[in-house]
Amino acid sequence: MDSIRTFIALELPNSVHRELAGILSHLKQAIPTGVRWVPAGNIHITLKFLGDVPENDLTVIDQAVGSMTRQHSAFDIRLAGLGAFPNLHRPRVVWIGIQAPGTLAAMAQEIDQALAKLGYPPESRPFSPHLTLGRVAQDTQPQELTAITRILSAQKVAIEAPVHMEQVTIFQSVLKPSGAIYTPLYRHTLSQ
Repeated sequence: MDSIRTFIALELPNSVHRELAGILSHLKQAIPTGVRWVPAGNIHITLKFLGDVPENDLTVIDQAVGSMTRQHSAFDIRLAGLGAFPNLHRPRVVWIGIQAPGTLAAMAQEIDQALAKLGYPPESRPFSPHLTLGRVAQDTQPQELTAITRILSAQKVAIEAPVHMEQVTIFQSVLKPSGAIYTPLYRHTLSQ
C-alpha cells in the first residue's frame, strides 16, 4: 500500500508570503550561514504533522478535518516577534510568533483528538503556534550559534495588518534535495 507524507495546516494569503519573503531576505543577509531558510511560499501554520499516511486513510482523515472545520468560524491572527525552539540560546528552529484567539489552539487540539481515534499518535508537546522561517544546521559551530542568537535577539519583526485565516488544508509533502514540495490534497473553509 502506498503512503503519502502528510500534514494539516492553515494556509497564509499570498500577501503575507510576499511580506515574509522580505523578512527572509533581510534575515538571510544578517545570517548568511548556519540556517536553512524555508521558502516564503512554503510557510504555513501547522496544526498536525502526520508523517507517512496510507493512501486509504486520506478519505477518513479528510472527513474528520471537514467535520472539525464546520464547527469553527474564520478568525484573525497577528504575526510578531522572532524566536527559536527550544530557545534563543540554543536555536534549532527560527520562527515568527503568532497571536491568535483560542480558536486556533482548539482546532489543533480537536484535530489531534480526532486523529488519535484513527490511530495517529497524539502530540506530546502543547500546541505552540508559529511560522517556521528556518532550521539551524546540526553542524553549526558554537561561534556561529552565538552570532545567530545575537542577531535574532536584536531583530524586531512584525506584520502590522491582521491576517484572516479561513481555510484548513491537508497537504502532501514530498522531500527533495532542493527542499520540500507541498501540494494541497483537500481544503476546508471555516464558517463565516
